[in-house]
Amino acid sequence: MRVLVTGIGGNIGMDLARSLRQAGHAVVGIDMDPRNLLIGRQVADAVHPAPPARDPGYYDALNAIIADEGIGLVLCNPDGELGLVSPQRDRLAAPLFALPESLVATFLDKGRTVKFLDGLAATPHTLAVRTALDLARAFEKLEPPLWLRAASGAGGRGSILVRELDEATAWLHYWRERRWKWLAQEYLPGRNFNWTGILWEGELVASGSSERLDYLMAAAAVSGITGNIRTGRTLHDERLNVIGTAICERLDGSGAVSVDLREDRDGNPLVTEINARFAARPWLYTGAGANFAAAIVELVEGRRPQMSQFDAPQAGMLEIRQVDAEPVIIPEAELDNYRFSTES
Repeated sequence: MRVLVTGIGGNIGMDLARSLRQAGHAVVGIDMDPRNLLIGRQVADAVHPAPPARDPGYYDALNAIIADEGIGLVLCNPDGELGLVSPQRDRLAAPLFALPESLVATFLDKGRTVKFLDGLAATPHTLAVRTALDLARAFEKLEPPLWLRAASGAGGRGSILVRELDEATAWLHYWRERRWKWLAQEYLPGRNFNWTGILWEGELVASGSSERLDYLMAAAAVSGITGNIRTGRTLHDERLNVIGTAICERLDGSGAVSVDLREDRDGNPLVTEINARFAARPWLYTGAGANFAAAIVELVEGRRPQMSQFDAPQAGMLEIRQVDAEPVIIPEAELDNYRFSTES
């Protein structure tokens, strides 16, 4: 199949392209940034410039590409684009693999996601911050330090660990011109997980889990969170499967669902956000034996993927990434072969 991947120059777009091509599918990438196209063409069979999703000519441009390239499936990755295209998917000349528009809209808003999860899965204690009074109330009700973050956006947008009210107030003042909505949350100091599932007509078909061990350019972000993984590791953790299953039981339609979780002070995994798209490293899962992108194509073509419903990727596989270098995927045990040792 020939698959159209939007945001082809981004990390997730490139991971999906690598995965699809490994399975023998052709990838056509689009992006509105010519620099991203130049990067994306390294992993795609063809690339095309496209206007922003808000542009009146967006759908005409995409449908021309779909027709010219013989596209059978569209995978949309950037949050802003997915939020705009999801309710307009009928205007596309090829099927969009994404959850229903109401779910996409819910998961794009972290505050609405917390409400969606109420009674379903544990989440960090969360308060909306609109005013200085809201912020002061958050410090009264939640035990500092607090995690302050923008209510929408990717890559750890606006995130910071704050210990005092004055510190939090100064941070919001710094970002005041962005007019973002904010959340104050219980700080979760533990391990950082992802659970990814593939849903087809309301049924969970396959899933897998990974752990984020560290981030690229972490020192450039005050929170240490950039959303751009330096090292990730696949794992099998039944706690994550239970949580992911409970969430999927409340979903309908078809699409990828990516659940991010972090452990609290007692080691319990709490859901920090849900994305109606891939948010971990699809290439890591592919390298661990679970090519979720290829599984999507099989489903669209009417075939059942030969993949486990839970723990589809092999556990203990590492993906190591660096700027300007191809990712490396190896069994974690092999890392010891590259450690310095004084032993002969």
